[in-house]
Amino acid sequence: METWIIIIAIIMLFFAGLVQGLAGFGFSMVSIPILIIIIEPQLLTPTIIIHSVIINIFLFIKVRKDVQLGRIWPLVLAAIAGIPIGTWLLTTVDSDILRLFVGLFIMLIGLAYIKNFRIEIKNERLAFLPVGFISGILNGSITLSGPPVVLTLTNQGVEKKTFRANMIAYFMLLNLATLPFHFARGLFTDVCINLSFMLLPGMILGAFIGTMLVKKVDEKNFKKMVLVMVTVSGLISMTTGILTILL
Repeated sequence: METWIIIIAIIMLFFAGLVQGLAGFGFSMVSIPILIIIIEPQLLTPTIIIHSVIINIFLFIKVRKDVQLGRIWPLVLAAIAGIPIGTWLLTTVDSDILRLFVGLFIMLIGLAYIKNFRIEIKNERLAFLPVGFISGILNGSITLSGPPVVLTLTNQGVEKKTFRANMIAYFMLLNLATLPFHFARGLFTDVCINLSFMLLPGMILGAFIGTMLVKKVDEKNFKKMVLVMVTVSGLISMTTGILTILL
C-alpha cells in the first residue's frame, strides 16, 4: 500500500479516535467516508472493526459504572442477528455500489442529526429490535452501526453521561460479535492485520486526547461541527461512487 494512503489513514483515525473518545460514538462515521474512497471496503471494514474493538474496550473500562446494560441488551441481540447479513453483503456486493450506499447513507443521517430529527417512541424495547437489526447489518458490511442507534438514543433524550457510556458498551459488544463472522469469511488477511498495526498509533493518540477533552469542550457545538464534516464526507463518498460507476 502506498505511503500517502497510510498517512491519510493515520490522520483520519486520529480524528476518529478523538471524536469517539469525546462523544462515545463517531469512530466509523468520521473515518469511513474518506477512507472508503482510497481503500477497498473488503480491507477497510475489518481494519476498522479491529480498531473499534480496541478503542471501545479502552473507553469501556473508564465508563463501565454508567452503562445501562438492561436498557441496551435488545439493541445488542438484534444487532448480532443482523451481522451475518452485513458480512455477506460485504463479500458479495460490488465495492463501488458500497461506496455509493455509504455516501448516501452517511449524508442523510448527518442531515437528520443537524435538523434535530425526532419521533415519539412509546415502546422503547420493541423499537430497539429493528434499530439494532439494521445497525448489525451496517456493522457487518460497512462498520457504520452507529447512526441508527445514536439517532434513536438521542431521540429518547438520554442524559449525556449515560448516553456516552451506553454507546461505548454497545459498540464494544457489537464489534466483538462481528469479529468471528469476518474471520469466517476470510477478511482478516495479512494485509488487514499489518494495516491495523500501522494505523494504531493515530487512533490511540486521538482517543487519549478525546477522553481528556470530555469535560472541557462544549459537546453540543462540537457534535454539530462533526456532523457537518461527516455530511460533507458522505457527499464526497457518494459522488466518488457515482463517478466510478458511470466511468
